[in-house]
Amino acid sequence: MRRLGALFGIVLAASFGPGLLGAAANAQPTPTGTISGRLGFEGGPYPGGFHPTAGLVEFVGPVIAGVVKVPKSGAFTIHVLAGRYTLTGCGGTRDMQCGSPQHVTVMAGATKHVRVVWLLAP
Repeated sequence: MRRLGALFGIVLAASFGPGLLGAAANAQPTPTGTISGRLGFEGGPYPGGFHPTAGLVEFVGPVIAGVVKVPKSGAFTIHVLAGRYTLTGCGGTRDMQCGSPQHVTVMAGATKHVRVVWLLAP
């Protein structure tokens, strides 16, 4: 009976291999990427175009969500796990106005460059 128990233990260990029994020793780093962008509004008086502004960028992803405060330059950077994210930009001096959500996919080890628009001005 002892031999059968020992043999069963060897077969069990060989079946799972390092995948289950050695998982901690073989742990891989979590794949991360970066969202780098500018927040602002589009349009306005001639010549129109994109105008960076201060405000907030909300991000919602598969594991994490948050809000980033953006300075007057409009520039922001968010370090996230690789995956699909929804970004919403908000700006304005009195009442925050928010633009339409936009979807971005962040790849591991890569930077996704975006322009987040919170207002389309005539």
